[in-house]
Amino acid sequence: MLCSPMLRSPPTRIPTRLREWLMAQPTGTAKQRRRPRRKACLYAVGRIGDFVLMLSALCLILTEYGPKNCTLIIAEATLPLAIREFPQARLLCVPGESASLLKGFLPLWWREREKLSADHYEQFFCLRHQRDPYHEMIVSWIATDQLIKLERATYPITALPALCTELIAHQRVVEIALGHSINPAQILPQFTTQPTRKDGRLLVYPLSRDSQRCLPITKTIAALRLWRNRSRAPIIFSGSLAEAQILAEYRQAAQQAKIEHVGLELPVSLSALVEQIAQAGVVLTVETAAVHIATALDKPTIAVLGGGIYGLCYPWRRSQLQLPVHHHLPCFGCGWRCTETEQFCLTQLTPAMIADALPAL
Repeated sequence: MLCSPMLRSPPTRIPTRLREWLMAQPTGTAKQRRRPRRKACLYAVGRIGDFVLMLSALCLILTEYGPKNCTLIIAEATLPLAIREFPQARLLCVPGESASLLKGFLPLWWREREKLSADHYEQFFCLRHQRDPYHEMIVSWIATDQLIKLERATYPITALPALCTELIAHQRVVEIALGHSINPAQILPQFTTQPTRKDGRLLVYPLSRDSQRCLPITKTIAALRLWRNRSRAPIIFSGSLAEAQILAEYRQAAQQAKIEHVGLELPVSLSALVEQIAQAGVVLTVETAAVHIATALDKPTIAVLGGGIYGLCYPWRRSQLQLPVHHHLPCFGCGWRCTETEQFCLTQLTPAMIADALPAL
């Protein structure tokens, strides 16, 4: 169940009835005679950015039920953050996503279902609102008296200026867990264990896992040349180790454009990425994990956004230090099902728009 109306299930070659039958086989809890009872389980499996969006929601629920009484089910990639932010909670890890039924679903069912079904929970709170069959399968393995999860009918449609729809959805789950309403500011993600400072550098994260959201080299360099007229601060390109080669091309293009003081730094771990962003003077990024980390740390953040899923996960903000740069069109929220000759929400974002949004350092 993908709760947001912006999203559609990915296409598949498997006939619908066969797919439904196959998916029904690994669902449901494993057979156990007796299960230890625990108070609460929280399903927080997602990419790094998804997990950052859940931080305050998780904190509020854990505080209410007691972290030692709770189990967090998380993605393997987010384990370092979970250990830092929620050291007293019991953590269970699963792969964050699955590429296919045979290569992902069934092996996971064979390895993990018995472990995830080993306990019985009084309450099970699902903070994953965009659930493909992989996530629905895992959710079905949890033995619980009460499952709290949103469906399409209860998922928010409209974002607020400081809250994307995912955060509003988290707020709704938290209010059910607590039994009372909360101030929207309480759901804004924040890190409780990471100090911040300003090292005077501009960090640039131009790449996204979704290629259409990446900031093109030519546009990036043109924006930085304009900004260089106002600031002599160091410019550092960054991203994952897997992106090293293409990020080196960004740096080389900047150097060829005679932009001085340009470097490349690749954090070797998730903790190193959070530390890098926490020290930055300004962060320039597309919609990727970096934008959520920077916003949760309340860093000056310029986020270059297209319109495909605008309002779903971003923009949100902790303060006026976060500024989205976008070219608004009536077709925003298309789910990247573009019907135009080109993606004007991206192609009409100009270097000047980006440069003007960046503060001088």
